[in-house]
Amino acid sequence: LASKLEWDLPKGFTVDAIQWPYPERFETNEFVNFGYKGKILLLVRLIPPQTLAETNEFPINVKVHWFACKDQCLPGLDEVSITLPVKSTPPIVDKQTAEIFSLARKNLPKKLWNVSAQFIDGFISLRLTPSSIEGFDLSDVYFYPDQAGIIDPHASQELSVDSSQYLLKMTASSDLRSAQIPFISGVLVSSNGWNDSGGEGSMEI
Repeated sequence: LASKLEWDLPKGFTVDAIQWPYPERFETNEFVNFGYKGKILLLVRLIPPQTLAETNEFPINVKVHWFACKDQCLPGLDEVSITLPVKSTPPIVDKQTAEIFSLARKNLPKKLWNVSAQFIDGFISLRLTPSSIEGFDLSDVYFYPDQAGIIDPHASQELSVDSSQYLLKMTASSDLRSAQIPFISGVLVSSNGWNDSGGEGSMEI
């Protein structure tokens, strides 16, 4: 289960959905899960109302729910808060905090290549088209679907290449019907990156 945030915001404030970094694959006993290990940074954009009185302060409170897993999964809960002042002067940037945000943004999947999907005879295939295939060497691409029950997580994902495109072939879930998936979305991860300089470790589709 995904982490969840319960917000307690001042009147007129709203928040966007969590911006998730790309995940990892974990296999424990006979179960396969997608998730994170170590420190995880989740970005959420806070949107204030259009007009705010200067010198006011606004408390932002949130309950954070998560699951931590090893041999079994245990739920966690914490409550955190911060008070944001309203000022007309530019904020003083804290370098250490700025680096934390920069790292979190670096790990966000980005829309980079043209991608199409096809479901035929029990397999889902993703056709990946870069602007130019020269300079790329994809060998360990893995697809993490947003939707549950789309692919068989125990089956291998086969990558092939022709002159201008890559094809990633995946075994569909055993009870999947084509009518149930009018679209597919998720994250493609490659340790070689998605551009000719080896950058951009993940791609949103």
